[in-house]
Amino acid sequence: MNILQNLSIRTRLGIGYVVLTCALILVAVMGIRGESLTQDSLDNQVNHLNVLKSLGNSVLDAANARAVSARNLVIATTKEDANAETKLIGAAHEKMGRAL
Repeated sequence: MNILQNLSIRTRLGIGYVVLTCALILVAVMGIRGESLTQDSLDNQVNHLNVLKSLGNSVLDAANARAVSARNLVIATTKEDANAETKLIGAAHEKMGRAL
């Protein structure tokens, strides 16, 4: 530490400002890099994972529609109701096949 004590105040303050400036630049670079990683993660979430979730929801909705139509087919009392539910079951099955 004798090296710093032998320097003038002006030189010591200059060294201190240089050290603080380097630390500030380092923190700024780390912040920008962190922001970039966060943006990449958000992009992955929106463009990839959200699409998969949407496809899964489409399959689930089609399966639920098919199940409801099958239930209605079982409790249908007239031939016309049964035919209508059979058509709905076929449409829901085709929609589920397209979603897969």
